[in-house]
Amino acid sequence: MIKAIRQHIDDDPSLRDKRRLLESIPGIGERTIAVILAYDIGPEHFANARQAAAFAGLDPRQHESGSSVRGRTRMS
Repeated sequence: MIKAIRQHIDDDPSLRDKRRLLESIPGIGERTIAVILAYDIGPEHFANARQAAAFAGLDPRQHESGSSVRGRTRMS
């Protein structure tokens, strides 16, 4: 299945270009790229890079409430 998806992306110039851009992002692997391309999610879907990183699950956030309650750091 992975080979078929890779071949489909390789055969389409538009998908191939998008894959190259996505590959330049640290933490984004082949499977994540395939999902993003399958849903046709492009930069126009996000207002900024932070939103795109949060969508991909690459935006760590620490939950704090005042000065006494701290939650564990987790991915958005």
